[in-house]
Amino acid sequence: MEAILLARLDEEGEQFTGEDPAEVLELEPDEAVVSVGPLEYDLTVRQVIGDELLVQGRVGCEVAFRCSRCAQEFSRRVGETHYMRSYELRDETESVDLTPDMREATLLAFPAYPVCTSACVGLCPTCGKDLNAGPCECKPAEESRWGGLDALKLD
Repeated sequence: MEAILLARLDEEGEQFTGEDPAEVLELEPDEAVVSVGPLEYDLTVRQVIGDELLVQGRVGCEVAFRCSRCAQEFSRRVGETHYMRSYELRDETESVDLTPDMREATLLAFPAYPVCTSACVGLCPTCGKDLNAGPCECKPAEESRWGGLDALKLD
């Protein structure tokens, strides 16, 4: 997004809708997270009481993740639907660049442990088979976490 030129900003505020290339997210080449679409924005920008710029709207993009349970790739739209930022304006301020804050809001919306669906059961810890496709042939491991308590005699 080009910087907002304050001299050209309508007194009632203006609507800015568009998209920036995915490169503005500055994602590292990684197979776990890949941007598959541009950073989209729909923002209302207005100057409030002369010394503050108020920006409200939504920002986001389509991102491909690798599921942290089953390792399958899936895509999801991430971003902020209630985006709001305020910028203090000084006498020498001629323009305001919103891109860094839009980038930050989008990156902060990324899930820490992305999961393809809430019902994903993941991989078998023994053979590595995707359990979403069906059960594997492995025998269930014996539960040994409670073994010490089972041996206690409380009579």
